[in-house]
Amino acid sequence: MGKPFSADRLAAIRRMRKARRLNKAQPLFAFDLLCSTYPGYTYEMFLEDLRRRSKPKKKRKGKSPLMRYGRYARMQKMKSEFLNTGEIKYALKAEQLRRKLTHPYRLQVQVAGENWEYTFSALIEIEQIESLALEVRQHKTREAVNNCIDSFRKYAHTK
Repeated sequence: MGKPFSADRLAAIRRMRKARRLNKAQPLFAFDLLCSTYPGYTYEMFLEDLRRRSKPKKKRKGKSPLMRYGRYARMQKMKSEFLNTGEIKYALKAEQLRRKLTHPYRLQVQVAGENWEYTFSALIEIEQIESLALEVRQHKTREAVNNCIDSFRKYAHTK
């Protein structure tokens, strides 16, 4: 165990606690009450007793609820690229991603002159959707495209 406090130090700690307690309960009259209790008590001593002795707690930065969406990581990447390079095209792309962040993905497929549109959850990562689009382009028939889409939907992992 450490060295015990001296009687003077203990009295100063008690005075400080009393000053804080009175200031919290009766902020207008705390100084006058302490002056009547402790002779020779000055306003500077009062302010010193109220001064915070430890560093304030750091506030935790909350997580964004948008992180669960698939376009979020790409949006942050474009934002950091803009901050690093200063090129406006990255900022515009990040803004576009932010506008569409919570919207479902729309994949338009054209096979043999016919057009179809498939929708996917916005929670799927954008890289998975891009790889699916590349894979779908390789198929030449509607059945192959449907099989590819069905297998993706079966095994697509959302965050």
